[in-house]
Amino acid sequence: TNKQKDTLMTRKDFQLIADVVASTLATVKPEARQCLALDFAVALADTNPRFDSNLFVKACLVNELSDKAAY
Repeated sequence: TNKQKDTLMTRKDFQLIADVVASTLATVKPEARQCLALDFAVALADTNPRFDSNLFVKACLVNELSDKAAY
């Protein structure tokens, strides 16, 4: 049996992906980053029943949200 195949992704995995998406701030337009975050959210929702799509997208866009709050 392939035990790794049955392993659920965890919050740590989701945070790592969100951090990478968020770090694209200098090279990717906000609209493209939002689309990327949403695409990941749809795909990751199937990896763990406790996955929170809204929280994930907020984590991906954290730099933009904090920038907007500063204005």
